[in-house]
Amino acid sequence: MKELKFNLKLLIYRKEFYFATFVIFLVNIIQCFMAVQYSSGLNLLAENGYSAEYQTILYNNMVSLNSIIIIVFPIVCATIFSDSSWLEEKNKTFNILYSRLNIKKNNLIRYILSFLIPFIICFLGFMLNYGMMRLIFPSGTLSTFYNDVSFYLISGSEFLDNLRLENPVHYIISIISVVSLAIGLLSSLSYSFSIFFKKRVLIYFIPLLAIISLELITAGYNFGNISFLKLLQPTSHISMREVLIISTNTVLIGLSIVYIKGKQKNHII
Repeated sequence: MKELKFNLKLLIYRKEFYFATFVIFLVNIIQCFMAVQYSSGLNLLAENGYSAEYQTILYNNMVSLNSIIIIVFPIVCATIFSDSSWLEEKNKTFNILYSRLNIKKNNLIRYILSFLIPFIICFLGFMLNYGMMRLIFPSGTLSTFYNDVSFYLISGSEFLDNLRLENPVHYIISIISVVSLAIGLLSSLSYSFSIFFKKRVLIYFIPLLAIISLELITAGYNFGNISFLKLLQPTSHISMREVLIISTNTVLIGLSIVYIKGKQKNHII
């Protein structure tokens, strides 16, 4: 498919792609060193210390970088692809490009890539963090703190509770997937909504606007845990049903705007 090849080549030449990858990997590496420094200061690098799973960037409450994950990661990931169509329209190059490409297919490919690339980068970054922790700390139930009372939670509505008790390794990989999914969804929204923004820099802040808007809506209508904020913190109380509701509605909204955008460009040409 020529549209896919075209956009993959475009991605390779975008410095924003390398910048986002650098930031995400750097933050994960820094958090690992911070966790090691904190644990060594408390003499917790021994066998009875915290487990690798407990120390990861998405679970460690003592060396927490949640604010960076919630604010910085969605913004830097939005820079990867969200302004691609916006730049073509601003530079008046879209008429030349779309005479050779199928507009609807091209928009759909870009929407998919605007989700998929951030998802992959974040997933690999978080897995790097976890892999480094596994090299330093014992894993799972080999470590005392995964057998402590605080981890013997009563299974309830909290997302992935049973998995946390039965298999901490799979649990960490699952919450890595959930947070990567949330960042990918927010990045795809940036691409979809870029049509409504005239300033390039504002496009990158669409994820934050989406997070804040959904918080205000759910608070006003008492929708509970339907929240990007909680999706970015999967250790908070959120169910699989709520994850599916957020994901499905985000994709439907994004694809609807992409479809409308494609029809408008067809009309222009």
